[in-house]
Amino acid sequence: MSYDNTNPRHVALRLSQGQETVLLGLDDKPSILGCAEATAARMTKATKRRPALVTRVTHDGQPAFVLNAMGASVQVQLRAMAAQL
Repeated sequence: MSYDNTNPRHVALRLSQGQETVLLGLDDKPSILGCAEATAARMTKATKRRPALVTRVTHDGQPAFVLNAMGASVQVQLRAMAAQL
C-alpha cells in the first residue's frame, strides 16, 4: 500500500498516540486545550506525513482549535478503527 496523504485512513494510521488523542477530543466548536495546545498547534501545519488537520481560532480572547474538513474525516477513521478493536 503506497502512502497517500489525501486519504483520511492513511493519515490516521500515521498519527502518534498524542495526535490521535487531541484529534479525538476536538470537533467543530472552538476548544481551549491547555497542555495539549502544543500538539494541536503542530497539527495546524501540513507536513510530509499529513496535511493540516486543525485550525487555530480565537475564542473568548484565547487561542482555541477546531477540526478542519480533513481533520473531521481523519477523526471518523480513528473512531472506526477503534470500534474494530
